[in-house]
Amino acid sequence: MNLKLLENKYCVCRAEKDDALPLWAISEDIFIIAKIEGELSVVCRKECVPEGITCEPDFRIIQIADSLDFSAIGIIADISAVLKKAQISIFLVSTYSTNYIMVKEEKIHRAVKYLRYAGYEFV
Repeated sequence: MNLKLLENKYCVCRAEKDDALPLWAISEDIFIIAKIEGELSVVCRKECVPEGITCEPDFRIIQIADSLDFSAIGIIADISAVLKKAQISIFLVSTYSTNYIMVKEEKIHRAVKYLRYAGYEFV
């Protein structure tokens, strides 16, 4: 399984469920906007977040570089188990084609080390 460490830093932000669509989050690379009952969550580059927005900053993203089929089983569970062993918490985001594992910046080198040791390759 190939993984890719993305270079930018990202934030996980929270807005009120009735807030307008956060156009400030839209950037050239990755941004995710999810509205569920009770909240509006945003993942975007750190430099896109305006003052006053509730957010958890300084995440790095490990992308599963291989395209995943909907029938794939246990991939996230396996990666999560490796990071659990390293005592690294994650924030997971999934899209139609792949998954993104978000890890705090201060633990990213440890996460990469443990994943490599477990047999994952970074491309």
